[in-house]
Amino acid sequence: MAEQPSRMAQWAARLSRLPRLARMLLTVVISLILAAVVSMVLVLLTGGAAFSDLNAATLVLVIAAGTGLGAYVLGYWVLVGFNREAHPALSARAVNYVIVGGLAGLAMLIWLLISLIIALLPPEIPL
Repeated sequence: MAEQPSRMAQWAARLSRLPRLARMLLTVVISLILAAVVSMVLVLLTGGAAFSDLNAATLVLVIAAGTGLGAYVLGYWVLVGFNREAHPALSARAVNYVIVGGLAGLAMLIWLLISLIIALLPPEIPL
């Protein structure tokens, strides 16, 4: 009886069946999500100084852009590959990259919903 492939191998096979353009777009979306999450965290950590202080705003922008660029290069390497193979054999790194991107997207959605709820509270309710 043959062994069944692990779940990671199954997900890697599903990702490798995606067209090259779809994997490129997935990399772009995940890198944008990670850059947005990092910028939201940095704005929170600076206490809103990024809105009034030019140095803090520049620092947040540079760190978020660096994170997005690094995430894109890493994602391109693990999902698409640099060697123009027709269908590269994706590994667990690709699956982990997509999982981290999905978790970051979920965290961003939760954060945005909480922020929206707080913004829509009537002024009579103190925080």
